[in-house]
Amino acid sequence: MASSPRSILPWLASALLAGTALFLLSSRNDRDDERQRAEIPTAAVQPPLPDPGADVSERAGGPIAASSDEASKPDAEEVWEPVSSAPKGSSTDRVGVWMTDPDASGRRLRATLVRDAGLGRIVQTTETLQASDGRVLERSEYVAGRVLAKLAPGTDEARLRESAEAAGATLGRRVGGQGWYEVIGSPTDPGSVGSLLRALGGPDSPAIDAEPDFIVRALATPNDPRYLDGSLYGLNNTGQNGGTSDADIDAPEAWDVRREAPGIIVAVIDTGINTDHEDLADNLWVNAGEIAGDGIDNDANGYIDDVHGINAITGSGDPADDHGHGSHCAGTVGGRGDNGKGIAGVAWNVKLMGLKFLSASGSGAGSDAIESIEYARSMGAHVLSNSWGGGSFSSALRDTIVASRNAGQIFVAAAANNAANNDVAPVYPASYDVDNIVAIAASTRSDALASYSNFGQGLVHIAAPGSEILSASHSDNSGYVTMSGTSMATPHVSGMLALIKAQYPTDTYAASINRLLNSADAKAALAGKVSTGGRANLNAALTTAAPTPFNDAFAKLATITGSSVNVRASNHLATAEAGEPVHAGIASATTTLWYSWVSPSTGNFILNTQNSLIDTVAAIYTGSAVNALTPVAANDDHLANSYSRVEFSAAIGTTYRIAIAGKNAAQGLIRFTLSGPPGEDNLVNAINLPEFPAFGSGSNVNATKEPGEPDHAGAPGGASVWAKWTATITGPVVAHTVGSAIDTLFAVYSGPASSPTFGTLSLVAQNDDDTPSGLTTSLVRFHATAGVTYYFATDGKSGAQGGVNLAIFPELTNDAFASRTALSGSTLSITLPDTRYATREAGEPDHGGHGGLRSVWYAWTAPATGAYQIDTAGSNALVSLTAYTGSAIGTLAPVASGYLNGGFGNSRILLDATAGTLYILAIDNPDAQFGPGKLNITPVVLAPNNDFSAATAILGTPTLGNPVVVTGSNTGASQEPGEPDAAADTVLTSVWWSWTATATERFTLATEGSDFDTVLGVYTGAAVNALSEIAEDDDGGDAYTSRLSFDAIAGVTYHIRVYGYGGQTGNISLKLETWQPVANDSFATPVVFNGTTYCHLTYTDEATAEVGEPAHAGTAAVKSVWFSHTATANGPLTISTDGSSFSTRVAVYTGAAVNALTPVASNDNYHSLTTLGQVTWNGIAGTTYRIAV
Repeated sequence: MASSPRSILPWLASALLAGTALFLLSSRNDRDDERQRAEIPTAAVQPPLPDPGADVSERAGGPIAASSDEASKPDAEEVWEPVSSAPKGSSTDRVGVWMTDPDASGRRLRATLVRDAGLGRIVQTTETLQASDGRVLERSEYVAGRVLAKLAPGTDEARLRESAEAAGATLGRRVGGQGWYEVIGSPTDPGSVGSLLRALGGPDSPAIDAEPDFIVRALATPNDPRYLDGSLYGLNNTGQNGGTSDADIDAPEAWDVRREAPGIIVAVIDTGINTDHEDLADNLWVNAGEIAGDGIDNDANGYIDDVHGINAITGSGDPADDHGHGSHCAGTVGGRGDNGKGIAGVAWNVKLMGLKFLSASGSGAGSDAIESIEYARSMGAHVLSNSWGGGSFSSALRDTIVASRNAGQIFVAAAANNAANNDVAPVYPASYDVDNIVAIAASTRSDALASYSNFGQGLVHIAAPGSEILSASHSDNSGYVTMSGTSMATPHVSGMLALIKAQYPTDTYAASINRLLNSADAKAALAGKVSTGGRANLNAALTTAAPTPFNDAFAKLATITGSSVNVRASNHLATAEAGEPVHAGIASATTTLWYSWVSPSTGNFILNTQNSLIDTVAAIYTGSAVNALTPVAANDDHLANSYSRVEFSAAIGTTYRIAIAGKNAAQGLIRFTLSGPPGEDNLVNAINLPEFPAFGSGSNVNATKEPGEPDHAGAPGGASVWAKWTATITGPVVAHTVGSAIDTLFAVYSGPASSPTFGTLSLVAQNDDDTPSGLTTSLVRFHATAGVTYYFATDGKSGAQGGVNLAIFPELTNDAFASRTALSGSTLSITLPDTRYATREAGEPDHGGHGGLRSVWYAWTAPATGAYQIDTAGSNALVSLTAYTGSAIGTLAPVASGYLNGGFGNSRILLDATAGTLYILAIDNPDAQFGPGKLNITPVVLAPNNDFSAATAILGTPTLGNPVVVTGSNTGASQEPGEPDAAADTVLTSVWWSWTATATERFTLATEGSDFDTVLGVYTGAAVNALSEIAEDDDGGDAYTSRLSFDAIAGVTYHIRVYGYGGQTGNISLKLETWQPVANDSFATPVVFNGTTYCHLTYTDEATAEVGEPAHAGTAAVKSVWFSHTATANGPLTISTDGSSFSTRVAVYTGAAVNALTPVASNDNYHSLTTLGQVTWNGIAGTTYRIAV
């Protein structure tokens, strides 16, 4: 849908919340922000970054151009089914879990919504699962119900507002200065984001790009007792505390050259800054355009009193730190030096700008990160320090970093703390293709790569001290704490760049970055882990480092390794040296970067510069001197494009020299990949699988068939990869390639533990297609012998290439129908085996239509006639449950089936059993979910009003003050055939009442007093499958009970349904009463706020608009309630509807009559807060303000 290269999951639209409103009135506008909040899959390779000056519509391909993965996205919305819902009265913050059915490619989606109290939003985590084995293929977090949309140049903002409203959403704030806006839908609907992306992706859309509002997180690892005393070894390491002497940035030596950068602004984009800390207060940036404490936005930049920075979460000018991460980073950048207190930062005197967008929980929305970066750009920061990351590729965030680059700023970014390779799985923002980004790994006090640090020879530039770093505390103004992470390494580099900028004030951003990278002290432990192969050295950067790229000269070429290389670089200020050959015959290719690579195997390799931002020339050589090189292959413009593609045959062990230059001396960002056959292409390089059970995934792309290699599963194939396993057990084993993206050929051989040859292999088992499962992947069974080494060949049928999976596991004892496990007793609970290891057999049914791919079997004889509940409560795996009668797998007769219908991810069936009858129970794991399982059988007494036809009659008519109350229970209840689901949830445990109205008037129905989370509905109709909904409610009452009102007509029979949200059961109290109006529905009867802070809970369901009432926040009044507050002092006042469960508007007035009011302030969707309202105004003592919500 968008031009960015991320995989946009299929999405679904849906329901809006209704319920109560919670109001907060505060005399401070810097209060903690408690708001609703909510988390799409990761990107693989990014597209070329456009010239910043190019027309956006051209690079985007018009209205939201299709990305390379567009074909994988369905035209129709996926259907999300609830899997589990958190009891909303419990301590959990989980809103719920939803899943889709598998698609044609065997993939399904899972969405989890969780409230983040610190961020004040609901976060949605959406995962793509391989349905066959449950692997998580992609995962991403973003704010639920909200997307960012980029308005086409020259298009009126009103068109985007109209598009949003047509999609059932609202247009929020403008985000940054690059044309991006928030579009806000439903935060409790897992499909809302997808629906909005589809709506904004149409051919007539005013948006040229749209994406989720991704969640990012602070990257520090937790403090740990193993971290010793945390002394400042990163600045000066003499070997203290077991360290290595000089494993530091050489700060003392550098400070003799320059120790201060008083004119340089470093924006610390993080959790905020402790502005009162003894080592930070004197180095804070001061906004010269703002007057502190006057409650006025003096410089008209959108923030009041932003003297030292901002809080992008609340929209205030107070960057106070409520987490600690940001203050710690700020202290490392620029803790005040030579003041006789605490620590010294890298720069003793520098201007620290605090930009808070990460909450007290350490997480933040991408839109708030954008706001912070934009603020840093507009307010003139020189270096941006970013110790955070996560989320998927974001065009909005990248656009903002490009604008930062165009302003000459340097963007320092942490590589992340997952011990992962960023070249393979990019982490953002560190991995964006923008050449002002410097990505930082963490080193230890012994100059090793920290165990947690991410790395990448192509996408991570340099390391800096990050483990056991002592810096400023956020909670103690004279306190210091120790933290570790790439977050701690990043501010070391940010401080270094501040001093470099001060020492060389005429340097461009590229020259400053080049000096930094040229300063690297080469370390063996960092070779192949970062592009420079070293740790930063401040003294070298200030004295001897050149402003040219670190690998500008042949003698300083960068080393790259492996069969799959992914590199980002910049050739700004690169040169050609004496004796350098003419590359690809292009004499103007003089801005060269040099690389050295030793081929890991023999075969064809391809070097491709397709995603570079300049016209490139690439050449491959052998040789050891720049003036004595032997050409191997070269290319200028591949297929008349401006990028280069060189294909060459490499010999294992040979050293190749790679030159990449800009044609016509072009300078800018260079991206290249180098790829060849996988390492496990040859039998002798088979991947060792040391664990059992074993699961692995990889690719056979570029794989070959070796001379003498046999045909596997009786077919030629031609692209095989190998794995080996030395058996640790003796017994039956299953191995398969389920989940592979290609049609596989699969064979198992036994052979020697080392130095195998095809002549020493013995065939054990082989398979082409797993016929019982109807799959084109393969499955074999064999008897393993402990100590024997087995070799597994996975080949592509007809030479197919793509992703391949391999799983090896023990065969379960009751995997087959014939070996089912016998059960006895009327009440029992047993532990299920790990059903990931089950398989499908020939003739096996689909178990209620849910696949029948991984089933285990049980046989239970009913001890007595009656109702039994059979469920999987207590299971972590999501399994289906089906009961049959019959004695052969091909003649089974289904009796009952359930899948995820028992609440909280469990399955349940109600069985009307006959004594002595043998029931066959099949438990199937269609998604290969991991986790312990349970099977429970319990006799139950069914609720008497479980069925619509057996509804309990409610007698009597309520009068004002005299309600009719009935009680009951939904224990043992279930949804009956034809019964409709409700908008709030899937119906699992419903019971029915009926009531015939004796008067025509409005009534209220509530389940307050029930002991579980209820959903309530009122209907008319004569049959359960032909009902007309009158009203429904989920949480309109107290404690997650339900409350609704409806207009009854005398003589009409109303059917009332109560069920448990997420399948909950318990005691029900149902109250029918005469409707009463809302107390503060009228302007004349407001609720009065007293004091400086007030919180009020009210129901707006029955509110109305009155004659003469003005439009609030530009929208006509519909269901308004009124409040009144008289200011006790001059100063800013804030009113917020934070905590409300539906979309609100807020308006403040003065005046004595509803038709003669003077507007003071109003808001619909304040700042980035979903659909809630908040306004701040300067109150005048003694003035009475009228507030409408």
